[in-house]
Amino acid sequence: YLNLRYNRIVYIPNSICELKKLERLYIRNNSITNLPPMIDKLENLITLDMETNKLGKIPKTLFQMKSLQYLYLKNNLITTLPQITRLNSSLYCLYLGNNKLKQLPKSLYLLESLNILDLESNMFVKFPKQLCELKDLFSLFLENNKISKIPDEICNMNLNALYLNNNKLYKLPDTICDIDTLEHLYLENNNLRKLPDMITNMETLRFLNVQNNYIKQIPKKDRFKNLVFLYHDVNTQVV
Repeated sequence: YLNLRYNRIVYIPNSICELKKLERLYIRNNSITNLPPMIDKLENLITLDMETNKLGKIPKTLFQMKSLQYLYLKNNLITTLPQITRLNSSLYCLYLGNNKLKQLPKSLYLLESLNILDLESNMFVKFPKQLCELKDLFSLFLENNKISKIPDEICNMNLNALYLNNNKLYKLPDTICDIDTLEHLYLENNNLRKLPDMITNMETLRFLNVQNNYIKQIPKKDRFKNLVFLYHDVNTQVV
């Protein structure tokens, strides 16, 4: 591996792409503005950590790397992602929190093995529908955006954990109750007035946080199938 973290690096020379056997590259906490387009020449790279730099965009070749499993791009200045032009079966974790993203490429579904996707603290005002095509996604982080509505198609996902806290949600679709894998649902600090009627029938739901909303009544914990933790405001009526 190569560790270049916490330096004053402003660019990555193309020559680094000649390190054919490199498996892990750590360059977080620098001042890098661009990745070399030849990055895909690192054909054995498993982990790339570029968190906390000054990246404004990333090359499309980054999503063509056949061995890359863990991609850390949090705390940059990324405004758009490139279109994904071919099937990617390797990328497992993608961290894009605290950037400037407003939308995602329509071809996102080509990241077919994506398991963890972090999009917290970006500039989304809509829940990107293409996320609903990521059938293997386990954890989705969308907190600290400005999302007001979730599409009905969310029921097509197989999520275990969904983080939607600190948004502008005023309503949840009834179809969210059809996600039969969901265990953790974070909804605190939104504008919700009520919960879907069928939420108490969700057999896998273990953790539910609805604090700091406008919900006047909420079902008692024992009305849920298997809920373990229920967090709500003290002035909310439990029925």
